[in-house]
Amino acid sequence: MNMKFLPAASLKDWLDLLRSHGTLIAPVKEKDGFIAFRPDPDFEDITLDYQNTVRPIREFFLPHSETLFNFETVQNGFDIERNKPEEPLVIFGVRLCDACGLEALDRAFSGKYTDPYYTERRKNALIISLFCTEPHPACFCEGVQKLMTGPKGADILLYPVEGGFLADPLSEKGDKIIGESKKLFKEPDAEQLKAKDAMVEKAVGAQSCIVDFSLLPEKFKELPPSSPFWREEGEGCVSCGVCSFLCPACQCFSVQDISDGKSGKRVRCWATCQDCRFAKMAGGIDPRPEKGERHYHRLSHKFADAPARNDMIFCTGCGRCIRYCPSHHDVLETLKKFLEYEEVKP
Repeated sequence: MNMKFLPAASLKDWLDLLRSHGTLIAPVKEKDGFIAFRPDPDFEDITLDYQNTVRPIREFFLPHSETLFNFETVQNGFDIERNKPEEPLVIFGVRLCDACGLEALDRAFSGKYTDPYYTERRKNALIISLFCTEPHPACFCEGVQKLMTGPKGADILLYPVEGGFLADPLSEKGDKIIGESKKLFKEPDAEQLKAKDAMVEKAVGAQSCIVDFSLLPEKFKELPPSSPFWREEGEGCVSCGVCSFLCPACQCFSVQDISDGKSGKRVRCWATCQDCRFAKMAGGIDPRPEKGERHYHRLSHKFADAPARNDMIFCTGCGRCIRYCPSHHDVLETLKKFLEYEEVKP
């Protein structure tokens, strides 16, 4: 797959062509100043001058709340009408950390037990990422996933260079899309390719990561959730779930049946393992009643269980959990202290 150059003057024409492949979703600046992905934006409202959105694109594949099916009681049981996902999506301007989040969701929802709602949306989506030229200080995507040097999860990656964008197809779908629009693209010259390499080197150098993630699985075995370390780390947590709700790779949800007697619907909603009610079972039994135990569960799932089960750390280094935690928890500082912690034996 060969990299191509898209002149800035051709961007609008290319986006117009992309709209024929599905609903175009792109970043826009809202009245409150925040950047958010919105469907069917006018070209003039699209902005590419941002570090990252507050919310990841996960909501377009795993909605905050969705009706899975409607049901109605009949003489011999139930009639069930399954809801079908919406039309195909083209999501433009996605940061690499969010695209990588989809890779994690793919492994969670497309493995042994397949989720038809997620997989259908994912199959029908085109993801076009935009390289970060100035990562936020809280970002650590290169440290945890090597995303700057080994991008994944997207179909096309755009590198902003003088006069336009270098378009790197990362999948067969992306290569096909560029091929369909070949009249708008040109062959890149040596200076543009050199500028891209310098951009990647600068972005990698701007990130620092204080954690060796390869050491975490064994350390989680060494320090169980009952350890004083986790009790101390959980003290400041207010169990709000911001870290989960803003994470590109989290998948926790709850399912409820809502019925008026003879008919109803099954609804799936986002949930968080940091909620004190999340793991509670019948009879009031709760395997994780303490905040420290829930803190352990979330981090051990991401950095130990997921790599063992899905061959991938379920963290993309987006930094949202650091930036927006009301208690100012820093996951990197927690993991660094965790690796250095030596429990005093009685």
